[in-house]
Amino acid sequence: MEPQVNKILSRLGKAENKTELKSEKVELGLADDIAKALKASEDVLDGSERSVNFAEKVAKDRNALLKDLPKLLKESNSVFSKGAKFLSNAEKAAKDLGLNTSDIKNYSKLESNLDKLAREIDRIINASKSLK
Repeated sequence: MEPQVNKILSRLGKAENKTELKSEKVELGLADDIAKALKASEDVLDGSERSVNFAEKVAKDRNALLKDLPKLLKESNSVFSKGAKFLSNAEKAAKDLGLNTSDIKNYSKLESNLDKLAREIDRIINASKSLK
């Protein structure tokens, strides 16, 4: 009977070892899963932080632009109007004197700048609309 008892105890000992091994494998598997989840959470946190920081900066810049663009538009319109008035007066004076406008110093340069400014005014308007 002793050999049978030894045999049973031997089998039980092996079964306990197997259970312990399975338990250790489960624990190791869980540790691996936890490590993977930790890495994934760190990656998401890093990406999230970068994206949110960028979004906050964009929002801040957008708010600053919404504040500044109307002022820029007003100033640009004022400069354009005054410049156009000067060109008109210079054209009348040149006509009265029988001169060509190209003979007036800086006339062509101002005319060119006012053309550019008119395009910029359109861009300012479009930029303001796209930000709203």
